[in-house]
Amino acid sequence: MPRPPEYCDLFTYRKRSVVPENVQELARELGVSFQRKKVSAELVSAFRSALQNLPAESVPRGASEIREIAQMNMAYGHREPIGLGTRFLQALGLNHKNGDTLLQDHPDLGWLLMFHGSGYVRQAAMEALTTSPSCPFEVAAVVYRLNDWVRNVRTASTTYGREFLVTASAEAISESAFFLLPQMNFLSRWDDQALSVLQDSIYRTEVLDEMREQFLAPRRGKVGQSLRLILQRADFDIHLENLALDARLPTVRAIAVETLLMGRARWFVGYRREWVNKVYGITRRVAEFETRNIEIDFEVEEILGAAARDKSSLVRRIAADLLISKREQLTAEMAELSDVLRNDKSSAVRSRIDFLDRTIASA
Repeated sequence: MPRPPEYCDLFTYRKRSVVPENVQELARELGVSFQRKKVSAELVSAFRSALQNLPAESVPRGASEIREIAQMNMAYGHREPIGLGTRFLQALGLNHKNGDTLLQDHPDLGWLLMFHGSGYVRQAAMEALTTSPSCPFEVAAVVYRLNDWVRNVRTASTTYGREFLVTASAEAISESAFFLLPQMNFLSRWDDQALSVLQDSIYRTEVLDEMREQFLAPRRGKVGQSLRLILQRADFDIHLENLALDARLPTVRAIAVETLLMGRARWFVGYRREWVNKVYGITRRVAEFETRNIEIDFEVEEILGAAARDKSSLVRRIAADLLISKREQLTAEMAELSDVLRNDKSSAVRSRIDFLDRTIASA
């Protein structure tokens, strides 16, 4: 994933922060106001507005930084000793039996308190929220609460996500998906219901249309990995032909061409250990992939011809690989494309066509 931008750290001992200076200042001011039980609607609104420009990949590190800046760690930051359970919530103004609570008056305060060091407060924050995430950072923050180490927080987050995450804007979901899709293999605490909430959010038609536009344009990060992961379900298959012909990034064109011509989607799922020498206890790490057959109609000759003439050797190699796999059923058009690739400037492409020629000659 791309590294989030860094800024000067204003309040902690870190040298750099992934949280912009204005967000740091607002988080500190809102955290102090929360402790003093003097929160204003203007300050809550200003803090949430400041989150709009944060990328989704800032959440893992940004959550701990915001918690520390706003003095919401369990170890310090409170002005008086307080107990746990009901007394703890009362001291923070979070007792649900009291109608005049800070979160009831300012539900959007939950966008700060979801990073609190106490699971009681994070749960109350998720239960108080009444609006959908409005930016990639908020989407990713909710997904990380779906994976919270406290079961009650995960339950509250799943209930929230079922109502509000699935209605977030297509732009916010699609942009955060480039970060969240690879993270799904590492977020291990959530259950099938929480995973279903995230998938229902990402695989909405309008979100997939927005992601197609993102894949067509150049962007940084492991875009190819995200494309392979979105292909775990068939919902995105209808966009593959468009990507194979018009995507700006060679990696995206290569994956789309490979998926179409080979008739299967392939994505990384993890690693396994494989024995090299049992006597000496030597193993190696081997990548594991899962596959899914795709069944969509497209012009094979058009895709193959475009791939054989692509300006990237990565894509041309895939065209050569398909010619090898279809060597027993080569059409006149395919034979013509092999002539085009025979003198390719890439040695990797030429060697494949040379193998094709030798195989045909020996048959």
